[in-house]
Amino acid sequence: MKKLSLILALVLVLTCGVLAACGDKTEESSAAESVAESAAESKAESSAAATESSEAATEESSEAATESSEAEESSEAEESEPSEEIPEGSAPSELKGKNVALNKSYTGGDVAITTGDGTACGYTANLTDGQARMVSAYDGTWFALWCNKNSSLPSNNAPDGVGTIIVDLGKSTKDINAIRVNLYQANTSGIGAPESIVAYVSEDNTNWTAVGTLVLPETTDPAWAEIAVDNATAQYVKLVITLTDTWCFLNEIEVYA
Repeated sequence: MKKLSLILALVLVLTCGVLAACGDKTEESSAAESVAESAAESKAESSAAATESSEAATEESSEAATESSEAEESSEAEESEPSEEIPEGSAPSELKGKNVALNKSYTGGDVAITTGDGTACGYTANLTDGQARMVSAYDGTWFALWCNKNSSLPSNNAPDGVGTIIVDLGKSTKDINAIRVNLYQANTSGIGAPESIVAYVSEDNTNWTAVGTLVLPETTDPAWAEIAVDNATAQYVKLVITLTDTWCFLNEIEVYA
């Protein structure tokens, strides 16, 4: 009987030991799983943070590249489309010296060809002969720039509605103080006031300096468009005349020095 009790006691002790060992292994396994889960979560968070950082860096790089590209395009546009500032002109308070354009040669005064068979118009006045016409007329006492935008016939003396006349003063001339153009702004029969007349001066007929925009007369009767010049030195005077109608009538150009 004692032996049986000792055997049972021994079995009980062994059973308790086995259970205790199993419990320790379960706790160790649970702890190991907890550590593994924590490490996995940490790695996932680190990966997500790295992804966000990479995306942010990519977006910033893309935005910077876009801004740089836009800046380059803007710079190229500015370089390819230089703007010329034309100063506003004022009428001269008085004319000093003499008309140095008198009887001088000029280019750009070709007679307008207004028909497909090459017929020239009758407006053929000499622009530097000193005969400023102060009477309105529809004849050869006036010179005409012509451009009919409703016609298939291209203009020969005002392409795209812009006529250019260059007067050669014959030599370099100092102290130029005024430039004038005699106009007939009829505002009828297709004869209109020009949109603008811009004056330029040059010593070599290649490099030009803008003097400014002539002041147009405020009348439909023949009158002078003119501009004061600040003692310029030049041999050539260029007038760029932009039309607003089919015809622009003028008959004399004067340059005072």
